[in-house]
Amino acid sequence: MRFERWRFIPSHTGYKVSDQGRIEQLRSGYGTFAGIRLLTPSPSGYVRIGIDGKSHRLHRLVLLAFVGPCPEGMECDHLNGDRADNRLENLRWVTPKENQARRLCHGTDNRGVNNAQSKLTPGKVSLIRVMWKSGEYTQREIGEVFNVRQGTISKVVRWERWWYVDWTI
Repeated sequence: MRFERWRFIPSHTGYKVSDQGRIEQLRSGYGTFAGIRLLTPSPSGYVRIGIDGKSHRLHRLVLLAFVGPCPEGMECDHLNGDRADNRLENLRWVTPKENQARRLCHGTDNRGVNNAQSKLTPGKVSLIRVMWKSGEYTQREIGEVFNVRQGTISKVVRWERWWYVDWTI
Protein backbone atom coordinates (compact mmCIF):
# COMPACT_ATOMS: atom_id res chain seq x y z
CA MET A 1 0.00 0.00 0.00
CA ARG A 2 1.35 3.38 -1.02
CA PHE A 3 0.73 6.50 1.00
CA GLU A 4 -0.56 9.66 -0.61
CA ARG A 5 2.13 12.36 -0.73
CA TRP A 6 1.22 16.03 -0.27
CA ARG A 7 3.18 19.15 -1.26
CA PHE A 8 2.56 22.85 -0.95
CA ILE A 9 1.76 24.63 -4.21
CA PRO A 10 4.65 27.08 -4.69
CA SER A 11 2.58 29.96 -6.03
CA HIS A 12 -0.32 29.57 -3.56
CA THR A 13 0.48 29.64 0.14
CA GLY A 14 -2.07 27.81 2.22
CA TYR A 15 -2.85 25.15 -0.40
CA LYS A 16 -1.46 21.65 -0.79
CA VAL A 17 -1.85 19.17 -3.64
CA SER A 18 -1.38 15.40 -3.54
CA ASP A 19 0.25 13.01 -5.98
CA GLN A 20 -3.24 11.47 -6.35
CA GLY A 21 -4.67 14.70 -7.78
CA ARG A 22 -6.46 16.02 -4.70
CA ILE A 23 -6.15 19.50 -3.23
CA GLU A 24 -6.65 20.89 0.24
CA GLN A 25 -6.74 24.29 1.87
CA LEU A 26 -5.06 24.94 5.21
CA ARG A 27 -7.23 27.30 7.22
CA SER A 28 -6.37 29.22 10.33
CA GLY A 29 -9.00 30.43 12.75
CA TYR A 30 -11.29 29.09 15.43
CA GLY A 31 -13.94 26.39 15.56
CA THR A 32 -15.27 25.00 12.30
CA PHE A 33 -13.16 27.41 10.21
CA ALA A 34 -9.81 26.07 11.47
CA GLY A 35 -7.95 23.08 10.05
CA ILE A 36 -7.77 21.44 6.66
CA ARG A 37 -10.51 21.54 4.04
CA LEU A 38 -10.45 19.22 1.03
CA LEU A 39 -11.52 21.20 -2.05
CA THR A 40 -14.07 19.87 -4.52
CA PRO A 41 -13.07 20.29 -8.16
CA SER A 42 -15.46 21.25 -10.93
CA PRO A 43 -15.73 18.29 -13.33
CA SER A 44 -16.44 20.11 -16.60
CA GLY A 45 -13.75 19.23 -19.14
CA TYR A 46 -10.41 19.54 -17.37
CA VAL A 47 -10.73 19.46 -13.60
CA ARG A 48 -10.55 23.01 -12.30
CA ILE A 49 -10.05 24.36 -8.79
CA GLY A 50 -10.89 27.84 -7.56
CA ILE A 51 -8.01 29.36 -5.55
CA ASP A 52 -7.89 32.99 -4.44
CA GLY A 53 -10.72 33.90 -6.80
CA LYS A 54 -9.11 32.36 -9.90
CA SER A 55 -9.73 29.07 -11.69
CA HIS A 56 -6.74 26.73 -12.06
CA ARG A 57 -6.42 23.41 -13.87
CA LEU A 58 -5.65 20.74 -11.28
CA HIS A 59 -3.23 18.80 -13.51
CA ARG A 60 -1.00 21.86 -13.83
CA LEU A 61 -0.98 22.37 -10.05
CA VAL A 62 0.04 18.73 -9.49
CA LEU A 63 2.96 19.05 -11.92
CA LEU A 64 3.94 22.45 -10.51
CA ALA A 65 4.20 21.06 -6.97
CA PHE A 66 5.91 17.74 -7.78
CA VAL A 67 7.92 18.39 -10.98
CA GLY A 68 8.35 22.15 -11.16
CA PRO A 69 7.13 25.03 -13.31
CA CYS A 70 6.04 24.40 -16.86
CA PRO A 71 9.02 24.83 -19.19
CA GLU A 72 8.50 27.41 -21.93
CA GLY A 73 6.74 25.98 -24.97
CA MET A 74 5.51 22.90 -23.08
CA GLU A 75 2.07 21.78 -21.89
CA CYS A 76 0.60 19.09 -19.67
CA ASP A 77 -0.11 15.63 -21.08
CA HIS A 78 -2.47 13.06 -19.54
CA LEU A 79 -0.78 9.76 -20.46
CA ASN A 80 -4.01 7.74 -20.49
CA GLY A 81 -6.10 10.45 -22.19
CA ASP A 82 -8.47 10.83 -19.22
CA ARG A 83 -8.74 14.53 -18.32
CA ALA A 84 -10.17 13.66 -14.90
CA ASP A 85 -7.19 11.43 -13.94
CA ASN A 86 -4.83 13.92 -12.32
CA ARG A 87 -2.50 11.49 -10.56
CA LEU A 88 1.16 12.44 -10.81
CA GLU A 89 2.01 9.14 -12.51
CA ASN A 90 -0.41 10.05 -15.32
CA LEU A 91 1.00 13.55 -15.98
CA ARG A 92 4.07 15.02 -17.65
CA TRP A 93 5.25 18.16 -19.45
CA VAL A 94 5.48 17.65 -23.24
CA THR A 95 5.65 19.75 -26.39
CA PRO A 96 2.36 20.59 -28.11
CA LYS A 97 3.38 18.30 -31.00
CA GLU A 98 3.89 15.34 -28.63
CA ASN A 99 0.60 16.08 -26.90
CA GLN A 100 -1.28 16.16 -30.22
CA ALA A 101 0.26 12.83 -31.26
CA ARG A 102 -0.93 11.25 -27.99
CA ARG A 103 -4.47 12.60 -28.57
CA LEU A 104 -4.52 10.73 -31.86
CA CYS A 105 -3.28 7.54 -30.12
CA HIS A 106 -5.93 7.44 -27.40
CA GLY A 107 -8.79 8.86 -29.47
CA THR A 108 -9.36 12.18 -27.70
CA ASP A 109 -8.50 14.31 -30.73
CA ASN A 110 -11.37 16.53 -31.89
CA ARG A 111 -10.71 16.42 -35.62
CA GLY A 112 -13.28 15.41 -38.18
CA VAL A 113 -16.47 13.81 -36.90
CA ASN A 114 -15.26 14.24 -33.29
CA ASN A 115 -15.62 18.00 -33.75
CA ALA A 116 -19.17 19.12 -32.96
CA GLN A 117 -18.98 21.89 -35.59
CA SER A 118 -17.91 19.63 -38.46
CA LYS A 119 -20.25 19.60 -41.46
CA LEU A 120 -18.40 16.80 -43.23
CA THR A 121 -18.06 13.07 -42.63
CA PRO A 122 -15.52 10.59 -44.01
CA GLY A 123 -18.08 9.49 -46.62
CA LYS A 124 -18.71 13.06 -47.76
CA VAL A 125 -14.96 13.74 -47.89
CA SER A 126 -14.43 10.71 -50.13
CA LEU A 127 -17.27 11.83 -52.39
CA ILE A 128 -15.84 15.38 -52.57
CA ARG A 129 -12.49 13.99 -53.72
CA VAL A 130 -14.15 11.75 -56.32
CA MET A 131 -16.26 14.67 -57.64
CA TRP A 132 -13.18 16.90 -57.90
CA LYS A 133 -11.08 14.19 -59.54
CA SER A 134 -13.78 13.67 -62.21
CA GLY A 135 -13.27 17.26 -63.40
CA GLU A 136 -17.02 17.79 -63.86
CA TYR A 137 -17.48 20.16 -60.93
CA THR A 138 -15.81 23.31 -59.66
CA GLN A 139 -14.86 23.63 -56.03
CA ARG A 140 -17.56 26.25 -55.58
CA GLU A 141 -20.24 23.86 -56.97
CA ILE A 142 -19.03 21.05 -54.71
CA GLY A 143 -19.12 23.45 -51.76
CA GLU A 144 -22.73 24.36 -52.52
CA VAL A 145 -23.70 20.66 -52.62
CA PHE A 146 -22.16 20.02 -49.18
CA ASN A 147 -23.01 23.43 -47.66
CA VAL A 148 -19.39 24.42 -47.05
CA ARG A 149 -17.20 27.19 -48.44
CA GLN A 150 -15.03 26.77 -51.53
CA GLY A 151 -11.94 27.21 -49.31
CA THR A 152 -12.92 24.15 -47.29
CA ILE A 153 -13.30 22.10 -50.48
CA SER A 154 -9.89 23.32 -51.63
CA LYS A 155 -8.25 22.14 -48.40
CA VAL A 156 -10.00 18.75 -48.63
CA VAL A 157 -8.91 18.08 -52.23
CA ARG A 158 -5.35 19.23 -51.47
CA TRP A 159 -5.30 16.86 -48.44
CA GLU A 160 -4.73 19.70 -45.97
CA ARG A 161 -7.93 18.72 -44.16
CA TRP A 162 -9.20 15.21 -43.56
CA TRP A 163 -5.82 13.84 -44.71
CA TYR A 164 -6.50 10.53 -42.97
CA VAL A 165 -9.59 9.74 -45.10
CA ASP A 166 -9.04 7.73 -48.30
CA TRP A 167 -10.69 9.29 -51.37
CA THR A 168 -11.87 6.06 -52.95
CA ILE A 169 -15.44 4.97 -52.30
